[in-house]
Amino acid sequence: MSSCSSSYIVLDADLSPMAAAPLAQSLTSVLNTPVELNAENVVNVDKSCLQILIAAARHWNYIGVPFEIKNTTQEFLSAVQALCLDPVIFKPRVH
Repeated sequence: MSSCSSSYIVLDADLSPMAAAPLAQSLTSVLNTPVELNAENVVNVDKSCLQILIAAARHWNYIGVPFEIKNTTQEFLSAVQALCLDPVIFKPRVH
């Protein structure tokens, strides 16, 4: 995949600990390319999956490549807020 192409990933409804490894693999496969994740189906979010998503968002932001999670469900937002985080961390930043 070239650095100019963009990737689209639909997050699973159940982001339990069993989903952590596949989630990390999906993100690794598009590493350093613009990525948009769709969270419209998410109903369960474990801290391990959130940690992966937070690390990915921070990495993409650090290298200046777009990373965004769209269509977040209330369950997803509640899990983020339970960690005292602002969901804005999953929005692209202008450099």
